Amino acid sequence: MHVVEDQSGIMRILLVEDDNHDRFALQRVFEKNEIQCDLTWCGQARDALEVLRADASCFDLIIADDNLTNGLDLYFELLAKEIELPFVLLGEMGREHMVAEALRAGVDDYVLKDADGGYLTLLPVVALNAVRKHQDRQTHVKTERTLQVALQEARTRQFEVNSLLDGARAVLTYQDFKHAARTIFDITKALTGARAGYVALLTDDGAENELLFLDAGGMPCTVNPELPMPIRGLREVAYRTGKAAYENDFASSEWMEFMPHGHVELANVLFAPLKIDGKTVGLIGLSNKPSDFTEDDAQMATAFGELAAIALRNSRTLTALKESEHIARALINAPTDSIFLIDVESHILDLNDTAAHKLGRPRNELIGRSVFEFYSHDSLASRERQIREVLDSGLPVRFEDRQQDTCFDTVVYPVLDADEEITKLAIVARDITDHKRIQQQEFALALEKERMNLLTTFVQDAAHEFRTPLSTISTNAYLLSRTDDMERRQMRINQIQNQVNRT
Repeated sequence: MHVVEDQSGIMRILLVEDDNHDRFALQRVFEKNEIQCDLTWCGQARDALEVLRADASCFDLIIADDNLTNGLDLYFELLAKEIELPFVLLGEMGREHMVAEALRAGVDDYVLKDADGGYLTLLPVVALNAVRKHQDRQTHVKTERTLQVALQEARTRQFEVNSLLDGARAVLTYQDFKHAARTIFDITKALTGARAGYVALLTDDGAENELLFLDAGGMPCTVNPELPMPIRGLREVAYRTGKAAYENDFASSEWMEFMPHGHVELANVLFAPLKIDGKTVGLIGLSNKPSDFTEDDAQMATAFGELAAIALRNSRTLTALKESEHIARALINAPTDSIFLIDVESHILDLNDTAAHKLGRPRNELIGRSVFEFYSHDSLASRERQIREVLDSGLPVRFEDRQQDTCFDTVVYPVLDADEEITKLAIVARDITDHKRIQQQEFALALEKERMNLLTTFVQDAAHEFRTPLSTISTNAYLLSRTDDMERRQMRINQIQNQVNRT
């Protein structure tokens, strides 16, 4: 352990003493004990105070005669000026009552001057102990501060993780985007400390913001909500760059010229984008944080913007899926199947109106023509083979057929005569184009749900990773407070720091 903070190893002492004999005697006794010291002498307490005001860091220890310092007056004055140095008082015999008072006040030691000068022999040990005690106190204070910072950082990270979990839960809970967006916005507002804001989506033409909701934070706003919100000012920066943008002196910024009359008074503003497939489709706007917005605020708002974008994508996907389901149900209930009756030579004997409409010809023009005329050249061989399979096996054959942009679910049935011979074939072709589209959308929705499950698992695992360091920090903080052994204390401090680094 270093006894003094001076890298040269010299103890720098400020001596407040008006007796030259005592001054020289003190210096000799330090030299005799092989303690190098740089002694600065002040004959009056006021002179010592001026020296310390100029630069207290020049000293490792103050030794003062309490007759010159009016007892504890100098010590208390230094404390008031936040000058913290080891402090040893010297007093004449007969002032024993001052010892307990000085120690209670926080003075490191009090030495009584005996007549035969024996106190001088004791003084080097007292000085070294005082410096060590002060260093221990400084180490303890530093440790406490480090611990407080570590605990605060851990609590902050835990709050952030819990907020992310709440945001992810909102994405999973609400199918309606407005409810999910409001929940995510409230979480973001609480996390950043903002007092007002809104969520808006880009209009289809990309020219304006379409306000989803506005939280004025209890401040007056007389702007007509029906007025358009053009993409300009600071929000244009967020839309154009796809990144969070903020301004902490909004009233004096260039963006003020874009503000409509009657708008909520803004001290500071932050915009975070909602992005789908790399395109910004909306914004979370935050404002009027009591202190400045920071990069941490921008990062957290961006993270919640991503959650809101996922909620928007889910909502749109679910809406599209519901619409597709309605369409599919209507198609199923309507006569949409194309039906053909052909002979074994594949000539059309009859067909329904739906089939005629699909082929774009009048019904009477289609009868007698080969059904293969209406298949593409690429699929012709397959269709001939499938019809031959029905004729050979006597069993129905089902296959999917695509003609241009239309997909059909086709079944070829054998039609038997009285002798159980196949004389005709019935072809039923159902247009399944919309059904295929629904399947693709359902697959996309399933992928999105799986993505959300992975996100939830990730956030939960992250929450666990933050709770474990916090528990370790709390345990080591308790053990730290229960030991005075410096080596053990340092070990606990190192463990706390390791856990802080992990977070």
